[in-house]
Amino acid sequence: MILICPKCAASYAVKKGQIRPNGRTVRCTACGHKWVAHPKDVRPSPWKQADPDLPSQPAPDLPPEPVPDQPVPAESEPPPVEETLPEVDLAIPGPNPNREPSRRIGPPARLVWAGFAAVLAIPALALALLRDDVVRVWPKTAALYAAAGMSVNGVGLLIEDVRLAPAVQNGQAVLGVSGKIRNERDQPNPAAPLQITLYDAKGSELSRLVANPVDTVPGLESRYFSVLVRNPPPGVTAVALTFVSTAPGATVTAGPAAVSAARAHD
Repeated sequence: MILICPKCAASYAVKKGQIRPNGRTVRCTACGHKWVAHPKDVRPSPWKQADPDLPSQPAPDLPPEPVPDQPVPAESEPPPVEETLPEVDLAIPGPNPNREPSRRIGPPARLVWAGFAAVLAIPALALALLRDDVVRVWPKTAALYAAAGMSVNGVGLLIEDVRLAPAVQNGQAVLGVSGKIRNERDQPNPAAPLQITLYDAKGSELSRLVANPVDTVPGLESRYFSVLVRNPPPGVTAVALTFVSTAPGATVTAGPAAVSAARAHD
């Protein structure tokens, strides 16, 4: 019996009964083609008896009959394995002597205190530099500045070039007190009354009087004054001048430059 490959026409000798009635899948060893061979595809051999000297051609590979599909059992999942976690020691470790000290993050405490002191010093410096204006607006603060040892000129006027000259006029002893009043402001400034205090050589106060020799001093200008003290107490050697406010009992000290003292000339 001869079975011929439908693709390459290679012929194979098969035995009777190898090709079943319902067909059989065969594969050509020459070209590798597969097909289902039926008994009708098998032809009778043209030779009644094969020549023993001629090599016989091997039959095509016949794969084994397929085994009917069987359901594959589902693999069962292994049971979960309980994992034992290691115990953790929650105790806080003590200090390590070999550990390097941690570095500070942020500004040092010295810088913080220095900045705090600078913040407080700014308003204090402003109050010290502008004390004359502060006293002019609020005269009662003059006592606070005086207690702090700071001179205050709350009137904006300075008393300068004070001179003390004793003399005799019409057979009567007199004491001349002269000088000038300078206005530090750029606007006309009414001159407050002058308080004249007389002292002896030991610095003891001998007499005190108030005079108003100048009414108004123009802005940034000066006005000279002269006051004649009649019958001064004996032993006057020095004089001090201060501005007195118009309020009763309130005295405004103008500072060292404005509080001028002069000794009597011989």
